[in-house]
Amino acid sequence: MLEAGLPIYLEWSLILNIIVALLYVMLGFVFAKLLVKYVTRSLKGKVPQYALMFINKMVFYIIVFISVIFALIAIGAERYITGVIVAGGVLGVVLGFASEKAVSNFISGVFLLLDRPLSVGDPVEIKNETGIVTDISFLSTKIKTWDGRYVRFPNSEVFGSMIINYGKHMARRIDLTIGVAYKEDPDKVLNVIRKVIDEHPLILAEPEAKIFVDSLGESSVNIAVRVWVPAAMWFDVRRQIVSIIKKKLEEEKIEIPFPQVVIWFKTPLELK
Repeated sequence: MLEAGLPIYLEWSLILNIIVALLYVMLGFVFAKLLVKYVTRSLKGKVPQYALMFINKMVFYIIVFISVIFALIAIGAERYITGVIVAGGVLGVVLGFASEKAVSNFISGVFLLLDRPLSVGDPVEIKNETGIVTDISFLSTKIKTWDGRYVRFPNSEVFGSMIINYGKHMARRIDLTIGVAYKEDPDKVLNVIRKVIDEHPLILAEPEAKIFVDSLGESSVNIAVRVWVPAAMWFDVRRQIVSIIKKKLEEEKIEIPFPQVVIWFKTPLELK
């Protein structure tokens, strides 16, 4: 009787172990989904969107991997776990050598995630290309240039290059140099420009605007204008104040000279 019942017992035991293993995988999958939702609620608004996506994927796959390990243990396949890990390690090394650039880009993407020099939507300059960041993934960073071109940078190049982020801070300075004729009264010119700056609604009171005679050029007295504006409005405000200052100087009959050269002769030319 015992010998006849043993195979049945083993069969039911195996079925039970398989059911338990499937439950481990299903519960792991459900728990991973719930944990991802919790992480999303906790970190939303605190980290960039691309960073949140990276964290969510890492959390999800780690939980699923752990549930698979428990499932293998439940069906008595402990002896295969070490083999799977070793095989995975060997495969990882092979793939690492085969895709050195991809691994380098991935690691650089992680460093960009931690350092956060740029985010989606920031106006940036990378390797002499300027535009808006449209996407930051594990392997690459993409921007849309001001003239509408799509540019993709491998993350290893982005991390190793100088990044100029024009939108990282709330305020950005506009630097202008305005040349006026030597015959003009500099105090009058400064007052005209100061009035334009004071009346513009988007120029910040703090930091204070700086307007001063900067240098004496070959054809003009150069006036420096340094004002701070909201970073998002930098281009529009710069375009506006250049146009307004020119109009106001013309209204006040202040000459804006063009480059000119005066030639002196040692003796008058003889007319022939």
